[in-house]
Amino acid sequence: MGTRYLIIGAGIAGSTAAEAIRERDKEGEITLISGEPELVYSRILLTKFFKGKLAREKLFLKTSESLGAKGITVKAGVWAKSIDTSAKTAALDNGDVLSFDKLLIATGGQPKKWAVPGADKKGVFHFQTLADTEAMAQYAKSAKVAAVVGGGFVSLDLIDVLLHYKIETHLFLRQSYYWSQLMDEEQGLRLVKKLESLGVIVHSNQTIVEVKGNESVSAVKTNTGLEVAVDMVGYGIGLERNIEFLAGSGIKTNQGVVVNEYLESSVPGIFAAGDAAEFFDATIGKTHVLGNWDNALGQGKIAGLNMAGERAPYQELTSYSMSIGGLIVATVGNTTVSDSDEIIVRKNENDYIKILLAQNRVIGAAFVGGIRDLVGIKKLIAENMKLNGKEKEQLRNSQTVIPSP
Repeated sequence: MGTRYLIIGAGIAGSTAAEAIRERDKEGEITLISGEPELVYSRILLTKFFKGKLAREKLFLKTSESLGAKGITVKAGVWAKSIDTSAKTAALDNGDVLSFDKLLIATGGQPKKWAVPGADKKGVFHFQTLADTEAMAQYAKSAKVAAVVGGGFVSLDLIDVLLHYKIETHLFLRQSYYWSQLMDEEQGLRLVKKLESLGVIVHSNQTIVEVKGNESVSAVKTNTGLEVAVDMVGYGIGLERNIEFLAGSGIKTNQGVVVNEYLESSVPGIFAAGDAAEFFDATIGKTHVLGNWDNALGQGKIAGLNMAGERAPYQELTSYSMSIGGLIVATVGNTTVSDSDEIIVRKNENDYIKILLAQNRVIGAAFVGGIRDLVGIKKLIAENMKLNGKEKEQLRNSQTVIPSP
């Protein structure tokens, strides 16, 4: 009998892993578990679908039929309850128990719960899945005023959609500027200024403490006593990794499933990929989590190949960008400020680039305005180039970094 591969999570990481396994192992038994009834769809196209610019069927990248044609068995609408690493079995919530030789945890994450009184009222949404998007799109047809809570790309996507529907949009920021975990004040205020120019009403230093209304939302109240009448609220305050079912399994977890550079966990033969993986990043010499599409796609492929017998380290460099009102916001590499020990800022009237370094090596960057230097900075990160003082000055002055002899 061939190797039994079990993959929990049928998003882009899990499905890509299944296909990578099949490329290398033509005989193995591959089973893919999907918690959602819908199979692999592009989360990065949900905004376009929300705006009505993309047909629903165009979202889907893979189906049970297309995966089945490759000898991959899909079990949709079920989820894992627990893992027994000694017996090498996974118990599902429908009562089934599946055996495996190799296991991949590609369970992704779910939006953090917004712990505010009234957050369970009708008209309060998070923006993560196709079901979320369809529910919001239906509600937006009659909405006049909306509140957006949270920083990062999810909130920008929400704002972009709400403006498209000509819904009066209020953005609530706990700090004085946008995305304070990543940007400094000047960079964040540039983004705020752009949002205001698009018609967004920005409430800085305001935290929503209550969602008011009977069954449906009618207003939000902040810590300063400000009340704003709204009929819709969207929030994006981060992800919680779907790893609770691993409790007691012996698989080491922290923020996610802790894996080495080969995406293998503390238990041999058990791997993790995508949002659920806390992976080793050679550029900073430590583990961290990273939730974006490119990362999930790349890790899915490497994890699948390694499950099937290869020994390839995950070394891909991820990036993400979006445009709102013509302003580009982008990140590349590791943009966790606490992982850096030095920051270089480059700015002019139109562009603002924040470059993060650790031990004299560029590890990541954030862009607001333009991405003219994105390719060059990606190259510096990929080559793990150690910069001397002269080279840092070249980088600071927007020059091409030429390695010293």
